[in-house]
Amino acid sequence: ASAAGSEAHIKGEFGPLHNWPLIPLAMMLMPDGRVLAYGTTTTGIQNAKLNYAIWNPLLGTGSDAFENLPNTTNTDIFCAGQAMIPGTGHALIVGGDALVNGKRNYANSDVNIFDSTTDTLVRQPQNMAFKRWYATAVTMPNGEHVILGGRDSRLFAGTAKLPATQATYSPTPEVRSASGAWRSLTTATSDTAYGALGGASWFYPRAWVNPTGTIFLVAHNGSMYKLDPAGAGTLTKYKNNAPVGQSNLPGVMYAPGRVLLARKNRVAVSIDFNGAAPVVTTTNNLVIDRQYGSLTVLADGQVWANGGSSTGNDLAGATLTTELWNPGTGIWTATATAATPRLYHSASLLLLDGSV
Repeated sequence: ASAAGSEAHIKGEFGPLHNWPLIPLAMMLMPDGRVLAYGTTTTGIQNAKLNYAIWNPLLGTGSDAFENLPNTTNTDIFCAGQAMIPGTGHALIVGGDALVNGKRNYANSDVNIFDSTTDTLVRQPQNMAFKRWYATAVTMPNGEHVILGGRDSRLFAGTAKLPATQATYSPTPEVRSASGAWRSLTTATSDTAYGALGGASWFYPRAWVNPTGTIFLVAHNGSMYKLDPAGAGTLTKYKNNAPVGQSNLPGVMYAPGRVLLARKNRVAVSIDFNGAAPVVTTTNNLVIDRQYGSLTVLADGQVWANGGSSTGNDLAGATLTTELWNPGTGIWTATATAATPRLYHSASLLLLDGSV
């Protein structure tokens, strides 16, 4: 990557490109500072026996810093939802991909846990009630996890030999208790908050825990909701809306009860949901349209934007530039330039040493 040279202390600096033993489409930072990653083989092949990888940043970026481990769960964790489990430091991985009549991108209801003390992925005895592909998992203050959205079946026109299938979704949230028991939030079912509607709100629903113990959601069409997971669940729609976004634009919580969202046409908004109703503030526009880009909260509280393309998942509008948002001023500042584009399924996360 190109170095920032004398401005590195201001703009940051990219290190050299390095190899992974797989294509790391999804990543999680474990409590011990290592990174769990899963995705496809280096040639893009996915299946239910797909390996996962552990990277130890303290060992650098050479081959000895990575460990490739076998997935013996028979779950294709491609496009799963994921979250940390408080107390144990394990990773909860829910749903993922499924093969139906030889076609991919259906869904499964499997539940897997990565144990960072043994570096093993373990299939859990109880599945979710619903199949979920592209679901979101939200960790609650009481140790529970609320699972939202995801697709069940995909649209397929069919052939002379293969039957057609219709697109179906999973608009009923589920809760995993700290003990591992599951319950469905049957009175909080919604097609607009995390289902077929709301601008395809099933597609990794944008949801964050509220400091009060409820969940704040922003649908891709701008509708905003509060989900109380107590009992069978209560969903409340707020009267005001955020600007319209789309499923391939990033969002991140940068402070308790505050999120930064990239919306359509480079619009960036900060939403404060600490009060009775969310307060939406339009901040300075992003310099670049970052569809399939990433937002990462840095150690100093600023938010770094990298990757993405103005034309979606193709190289025509891809950008190598990066930019930094200051929550105090709302201003975006140009930062270091990357060497390679990062689009759909790229990942970006803060490491324990403050690097990304």
